[in-house]
Amino acid sequence: LTAEEEGRFAFVGATERLEPDGGIVAVCDVGGGSTELVVGTVLLGPAWVRSADIGSLRLTRVCLNADRAGTKAVDRARQIVARELEEFDAPQVDVALAVGGSARAAAKIAGRRLGREELEDVITMSSRTPPAKLARAFGFDAARAETVLAGAIILSAVLFALMHRMPG
Repeated sequence: LTAEEEGRFAFVGATERLEPDGGIVAVCDVGGGSTELVVGTVLLGPAWVRSADIGSLRLTRVCLNADRAGTKAVDRARQIVARELEEFDAPQVDVALAVGGSARAAAKIAGRRLGREELEDVITMSSRTPPAKLARAFGFDAARAETVLAGAIILSAVLFALMHRMPG
């Protein structure tokens, strides 16, 4: 699949059960190698699709591959993500959804709602806790535990960009 096709499929799957008049929706899919952000409406489908060449596995390999990532590694990861997401000048949205393994893993740690505070809690916990311990505590596999920190950093950056475009 192309990045655009992958994003469009993520959007359709994420919005399948939403009401048609739910406003403008953003769907973020953090994969292992890339991140897609898609904006559209339930009724008309995706209208705006972007892909960044940064995903949870790629970011982990670049700067977060230790048992405990220190503040410097997390800061470096945030800088890398910010640089990669510079082209994500998304339209204003009414609601934002996250899909994929990174979102599911973060939700196991923080709960169903992944707002700024919740994602920062995931970043803090996963940067201080060895992946094997995270996997046991929250019931996901070891490979996912190794990338949950990177996924949460990416989701947090996308949410931050979107929040500056959301009403209220």
